[in-house]
Amino acid sequence: MSLEVTQANNSIELVTSRLQSFWKDLKKAIPEAELFETKRSNERQTYLYSLGRTRSGEIVTYATAGNSPHNHGLAFDIRNVNFTNREKDIRELLSKNSDIAWGMDFWRIDTKTKKKVKFPDSAHFQIKGWRRFVPGLNGKIIFPIVAVIGISIYSLRGKRK
Repeated sequence: MSLEVTQANNSIELVTSRLQSFWKDLKKAIPEAELFETKRSNERQTYLYSLGRTRSGEIVTYATAGNSPHNHGLAFDIRNVNFTNREKDIRELLSKNSDIAWGMDFWRIDTKTKKKVKFPDSAHFQIKGWRRFVPGLNGKIIFPIVAVIGISIYSLRGKRK
């Protein structure tokens, strides 16, 4: 297995300039914070996705290769922070950076129960709505909504007869 798969990249230069700026502010507010991972290769994303599925370990991501903001330089992870003690500082910083999302606030749909469940990732920060900046991904969320609206309109038209 290559180092690229098992070793995190922590160069802030690999993320968008907006995240670089946010990182500087975060580091001022929380000096003990260290970058853990910035931009990921698809190979590394596949490896992380396999954890808790085809490899032993806990599930750490629900994003497949190419479908993580890390793959596009639109996210970074930090470490060496007591998030319980620093939550107030982070929330204050986020209130001044409304375009940044914190993984602590993440939710997902449980595939078995179909219910929304919290999936906190306290070490993760990303650009909100990051998919709109990635060619080929910007329509993935909209298409299902458009399809449902189209089906609904079609059904309504059929009922008018």
